[in-house]
Amino acid sequence: MTKPFRNQMSADPRAGSSGVPLVRAGQLSPFADAAERLGIRTERYLDQARLPISVLEHPQQMIPRAQLWDFADGIAREQGLPGYGLEAATTDPVATLGAFGHRILTEPTLWMALARLASEFRRHSTHACIRLEGLPEGVRVIRHDAGYLRNGSDVVEQYTLMLLISVIRRAVPEWRPERLWLRSIPATWSAQHDLFADAEPVRGSPVTGIYVPRQILARPMGRHRFARDADAAERLGTPDGLLASLKHALHPLVGTVPLDLALAAEMVGASPRTVRLRLREEGTSWRRLLDELRFEYTRARLIEADASLGDIAFELGYADAAHFTRAFRRWTKVTPSEFRAGLREP
Repeated sequence: MTKPFRNQMSADPRAGSSGVPLVRAGQLSPFADAAERLGIRTERYLDQARLPISVLEHPQQMIPRAQLWDFADGIAREQGLPGYGLEAATTDPVATLGAFGHRILTEPTLWMALARLASEFRRHSTHACIRLEGLPEGVRVIRHDAGYLRNGSDVVEQYTLMLLISVIRRAVPEWRPERLWLRSIPATWSAQHDLFADAEPVRGSPVTGIYVPRQILARPMGRHRFARDADAAERLGTPDGLLASLKHALHPLVGTVPLDLALAAEMVGASPRTVRLRLREEGTSWRRLLDELRFEYTRARLIEADASLGDIAFELGYADAAHFTRAFRRWTKVTPSEFRAGLREP
């Protein structure tokens, strides 16, 4: 077995990346499920976070990190749920990782399971990483997020700890943490939960972490029942660079909310001017990106026989069908009606 006291660390999160921080949409499900268990309607909070309801049906889709945590944080704050991240992890949090979670749980030992979690975590959260840092008597497993988390830092911290504990308890079922590293300085929720009653917290840490003693790292992972799905995340990959990640983040919003540079800048965590400059560095522009998104949306809608040009124009934010038609001619050199007729030709 690899010596656990040596520093084992995943690759750093993309601190220098200019792309949008993205996460798998499957990470939204436990928070939506928790809200349903508590009798909370999620539609309003999805709308506030500018997430379409359909995102829950596509767990491998990448969505902006900020929108996920805005959704969870909105529920926690408005409903007075300081331990909402813990509630969301009541059901098995490893299951939300899909095939990745299956690979973690089928590793032979706890050490190898944690190493697997660290090595592949960035496929599910592009600007975050899990690290294993060696200590003389064990390892510290930490999560580091690149960039500022505008909302939801407590929820992220709670859910991360429960995910780590869930993995560890597959090998040691009754295990409880002895030491915690918490970003939140108040963190009253940790003292109120039985699982953390005996843990020694280090508050105000730059990372969220948990101590795992050396003597349990060689424990075999227990048997489990796990729904094995296709390796969709590996097939889809993760978008790289600002242009690709912005297209990925904005695509599900086309036709549902107005798309503007301010929204894109908010997703990136930069000023609108910086977004323009970065797009120019990648050989494109905000207008060209917007045109591509609108064209892709329009093409899909034109295939539908009952979609009128007026409806499409309204959904895309044009004043009327005439303005939409002029824009479409600029994109394709033909009218929407001519384009639709071409789609229907055998």
